[in-house]
Amino acid sequence: MSEAQSLIDVDATVIAFALRRRTAAATGQAPPAWLIGLVSLVLLLGHVLILGSWGWIGLVLGLILPTLLGMILLGCSRRAGWVQLHVLAGAGGALMAYAIIALWVNPEQVSTTALVLARGAVIVGVLVMLILAALRIRRASRNPEAGSSPVLRAGVPTKAGDDDR
Repeated sequence: MSEAQSLIDVDATVIAFALRRRTAAATGQAPPAWLIGLVSLVLLLGHVLILGSWGWIGLVLGLILPTLLGMILLGCSRRAGWVQLHVLAGAGGALMAYAIIALWVNPEQVSTTALVLARGAVIVGVLVMLILAALRIRRASRNPEAGSSPVLRAGVPTKAGDDDR
């Protein structure tokens, strides 16, 4: 881990504990889930690509971008219409960002063809898993009683007496 990454981790931890927890709901409707995923992807790609370059400017931007993403997610998650699909999109954007970054990293000095094929397969696998998870969440939201995963319903009692999970 680089010194810059260590500094960012410490700063993010201090900021997280310094922020007050607000429970009031924000006004307006949550943005579409695909937009949350795209914003997550772009900001985290920028974070990783900028962090190791541009000296102190890269360090500052490397701190600002994930902080901005956190603020966007926090603000949007308080709005009406925020559902599990939004959570998946935010996490999926992060997964895709790091899967894409893997195309540029070649510490094993593998041939370019093998690198692109192997890591391309990982990207396709991540996309397939995200699509399957999104379909499962949509199906569970349409019919919450028919075989939905307990993880998708965590903390939401569905019948009298179910709230003690």
